[in-house]
Amino acid sequence: MPRLALMLVAALLLFLAVPAIPLAQEKGGGAEDATTEAPPPPSGTWKLSVPRVGETPSDEPRWLVKLAKDEGGKRTGNVLASAKGWPKATLEDLKVSEAKVSFTLKTPTLSLACEVKVPKDPKRATAKMYGSALLRNRHTPMELERTTLTTLDPFELAKEYFNKQPLGHEVVPMALGLLQQAEREKVKPAEIRAWAEKAVKSAELYSSAWARDVMLLVAGVLADEKGYEPIALQYAQRAERQLDDKESAGAQKRVLEVLVDVLEKAGKAEEVKKVQARIAKLDFRIKPKAFPGRKGKSDRAILVELFTGTQCPPCVAADLAFDALAKTFKPTEVVLLRYHLHASGPDPLTNPDGEARANGYEEAVRGKVPAAPGGGGREDAPEKYDEYYEVVSTMLEAESAGSLTLSATRKGDKVDITAEASKLAETGDDVRLRVALVEEEVKYKGTNGLEVHRCVVRSMPGGTEGVVMKEKSAKKTFSVDVEELRKKLKSYLDKTGEKRAFPNKEQPLEMKKLRVVAFVQNDRTGEVLQAVQAEVKGE
Repeated sequence: MPRLALMLVAALLLFLAVPAIPLAQEKGGGAEDATTEAPPPPSGTWKLSVPRVGETPSDEPRWLVKLAKDEGGKRTGNVLASAKGWPKATLEDLKVSEAKVSFTLKTPTLSLACEVKVPKDPKRATAKMYGSALLRNRHTPMELERTTLTTLDPFELAKEYFNKQPLGHEVVPMALGLLQQAEREKVKPAEIRAWAEKAVKSAELYSSAWARDVMLLVAGVLADEKGYEPIALQYAQRAERQLDDKESAGAQKRVLEVLVDVLEKAGKAEEVKKVQARIAKLDFRIKPKAFPGRKGKSDRAILVELFTGTQCPPCVAADLAFDALAKTFKPTEVVLLRYHLHASGPDPLTNPDGEARANGYEEAVRGKVPAAPGGGGREDAPEKYDEYYEVVSTMLEAESAGSLTLSATRKGDKVDITAEASKLAETGDDVRLRVALVEEEVKYKGTNGLEVHRCVVRSMPGGTEGVVMKEKSAKKTFSVDVEELRKKLKSYLDKTGEKRAFPNKEQPLEMKKLRVVAFVQNDRTGEVLQAVQAEVKGE
């Protein structure tokens, strides 16, 4: 059964974090360093890997060893380098047969008796040999991996590991990590281009859209590496050439803004002005669609809940897209609730019930409720609206799971609410009837720049936990004293302000344009069986 609650979370922007590059990790399907010219094992240079004593095994190389034959045919071995943080070592008691290689690795504090299997075909340029090391009467796995390195410098290890990898999504963060060290390591431009191109080709395996995003990431990273601005500009311009006029204004702006940044760092002031002029002409307005109506006969209303904040600039796209839904769908099709939270800063439209509702979703139905998380700036609003539209229009085809009627009247400061449920498809302790008192429009300008906020939840009469529905049909009544509510909200805001200062002293608590919303929800699954809204009469 589809879940009929849509939770839209206007979250803070997520920035791509480039993960650390593994120094040495065996990956299936990768190209090997060994070539047909490599000497047959055990001769050659090898990275020796053993786990740290008493810790989780790790395949990072600890020592670099070289095995060879001298002019008289005698087998020789020595340690070329130790990894950072590991003691210097010597290789002693080397013995070689057709089946195995054994030696003792000695450091000032420990002695490892090592024994490695030699491949049956000694003429084959094997990339790895496997064996074990004996330390304090305990055997532990060890590996010898062929390499052309002469040092265990972390950057050189990362380069070797990266070059061995096949194309794939794992390559992208590795490449970005290497590019971030270009200036410090004085990497040659040809090598930089090779890394960048491998990242782009890896992304192209998945989609041209992601490949363009990777070009922008490459451009952004290299623009911050002094001396590599020309290469950064090449990738930024390459991404710009792939732009299509039919793409959203938000998508175009993201590409052009990176291009502006790279052009500025490349010292091309005139070109910067031209691109900025293109950005200024972009249209970020939402064009609401006309919903053609349901294909079936369902009368189920979709509850859309937005969690946002007036001090949250990255929430603006979600806020605008949420408002546009009211221009697309009828009140009998979509019921809108906006909860304000102290996101990025104190918000005077926040209240305890809204915070409790948000926490309830976090703790009880995370991952169970259809959601379209994330936000963005004003330029991202059209894309976010399209996302919301697709989710809501699909959910509207679900079969009805019950009926709800609702009415509310106001006499003075008292609002009386009656909600009646019938033909509920589910009942029990997990099925709850909830009611929200909503202010249709609140004028307040926070730091996110929006001046009007619609469908703002002011309280949840009966509590955020709701009323248990043990019968398929039931009538429930609720009442709200608006003046008493106003006092409680003012007290809450005053206490909040003592801990964290609001951006201004405004406390918009008029609550004149009110309506009510009722919905029945299964808290175990998160599914909303039915929702309904009604104006408060008698105001």
